[in-house]
Amino acid sequence: MSIQGYVESHLGAHISGWAWDSERPELRVALEIYRDNTLLCRLTAENFRQDLKDAGIGDGGHGFSYNDPALVGADREQISVIAADVDITLNWGDLASIDFSSLLEFDPYRTETLFDIVKRTGAFKPAPYLWIYEHLLEPVRFAQLTLLELGVRDGGSLQAWAAYLPYARIAGLDLSLPALPPNDRIHMFCGEQADTSLLARAAAETAPDGFDIVIDDCSHIGALAKASFWYLFENHLKPGGYYIIEDWGTGYMSGWPDGRGIIVEPDTRERMPSHDAGMVGFIKQLVDEVHAGPAKFASMTVHPGVCVIRKAASGSRIN
Repeated sequence: MSIQGYVESHLGAHISGWAWDSERPELRVALEIYRDNTLLCRLTAENFRQDLKDAGIGDGGHGFSYNDPALVGADREQISVIAADVDITLNWGDLASIDFSSLLEFDPYRTETLFDIVKRTGAFKPAPYLWIYEHLLEPVRFAQLTLLELGVRDGGSLQAWAAYLPYARIAGLDLSLPALPPNDRIHMFCGEQADTSLLARAAAETAPDGFDIVIDDCSHIGALAKASFWYLFENHLKPGGYYIIEDWGTGYMSGWPDGRGIIVEPDTRERMPSHDAGMVGFIKQLVDEVHAGPAKFASMTVHPGVCVIRKAASGSRIN
């Protein structure tokens, strides 16, 4: 038996991936999921995924998805997904040969794509950002997530997240709130992003167990973004959750309140200076945290305009 597959995502209580027998693709692979040495469940990799089909993984019906509170806070090293009949452990990762542009195709097993939804709702999200969000969230799209977005403008993004994540609770915060159609999964809070008492209330009312995802698309001011980041990250982001910072490049803009143009400084033996204004300086402080101890970040990925930080299983508060 030739078993192939990966564990692709672990976010909070949710885990997902795929597995198939390339020699007998008509079969469905039986799996066992463990935390440490404790068996959590037995299931079959039989969920249809268009991206698998497009990549030539059988008929596409080889995905798996599982929710269990016992997975919250677990490191990857603590989780094992095993092909039960042959005792083969799936690796962590993804299918490098998948063309993720296939996620844009409509199929009956998904509703609209994020690109379609953003176009329909008028959400102000640049297309390069959407590729990042789809790659990150598509594997957990139908999980019961909690999401907070700082900065909601006219509310299009809140409507987009509610449509793209149909089982998620969505919270939004801004200085002025838009008038949106009633939706019992969307909750809005009026105020400043650095108001920790307001952030605490938003968490208590919408995500008492913590947020799976926090998106900062608010002021794009370094000091404000830093204040809300560390408060939410330490107190209201679940272990394994994602904190996503948008538009961090404002620090390169001389017309932005805390931005400035690049000033070239010569290197010395003691320092190799770099641009550190506004949001750019804040992101570079977070780079320092990647190697600080004890580790707070499981990972930090920097894209043009978007920074994605995944919270480690444990960590301590910084000063």
